[in-house]
Amino acid sequence: MFVPSNDAFFAPGMGGISLSGVDEPTSVTDRVALWDAGTEPNEDPESGSPNQAPRQGLEFGDPDKGGDENGVVRQLRPTDTVGDGYSYPDPADAIEVTIIPGSQARS
Repeated sequence: MFVPSNDAFFAPGMGGISLSGVDEPTSVTDRVALWDAGTEPNEDPESGSPNQAPRQGLEFGDPDKGGDENGVVRQLRPTDTVGDGYSYPDPADAIEVTIIPGSQARS
């Protein structure tokens, strides 16, 4: 999840991430997108709204504070298909994703 946000999350872009043929640690950050889950109306990520993670949740008594957007999953970044007027970081500025083959993974 992208924090702070109402329902934004990081996941592979539309083409997915192929794991086939990866035999050494490989950065796939450039294949990660920021998505809007469409479950709550978006609010400015810099607003400090009580409807955004991490200020909502069971520890605050109400994990479902935001209104219902009744929407669909849409890509926020790098291609903004939501058009909510708010500014979101490029995924590479907020997260780093590296595929490490099982034979090289740390235990």
